[in-house]
Amino acid sequence: MFDNLEARIHGLHPALASATFTHRWGGPILFRDDWHPIFDWHPRSRNGLVIGAFAGHGVALSSYLGAWAAEIFLGRRDLPTWGRLSR
Repeated sequence: MFDNLEARIHGLHPALASATFTHRWGGPILFRDDWHPIFDWHPRSRNGLVIGAFAGHGVALSSYLGAWAAEIFLGRRDLPTWGRLSR
């Protein structure tokens, strides 16, 4: 898969024909069965939240849910029901 991707990049423009790639990483993309992110209290401490499983939408959701998490710690907002670790 990476070989095909690199070949495509080399063919995009003559300036990219000799580009070298030093690292390859596909990265973990976590999906839950119900496709909802995790957003819940840490199971061992009410001083921390567990936020994740954004299924590839991490950049946008991390900012949004980070602000939401701050509001939770300030007592201004509740956790969503869709983000529970256990159902």
